Amino acid sequence: MIESELSLEEAIQYMKEASEHEKNKQFRKFVEGAILILQHFAETGADLGLDLLIDILLDTTDEYLQTKNLQLLSEALHFLNLDED
Repeated sequence: MIESELSLEEAIQYMKEASEHEKNKQFRKFVEGAILILQHFAETGADLGLDLLIDILLDTTDEYLQTKNLQLLSEALHFLNLDED
């Protein structure tokens, strides 16, 4: 099991709250997918989960969405204590 600064439930709640005021529906869908993938990744520790998450979050040509999605990914990894920084 992956140790985290916050529980997975707290990290997911943060992600949901962060996306609630976002008007872009596509971004909210990315958040929903990211939450599901992070749950799976946290439970299994499978590298595929993180690779798939990154692919999904960057699968847009919209620069605004890429920036927002990278911020989301960075924050999610921080909360799950997976980043190396």
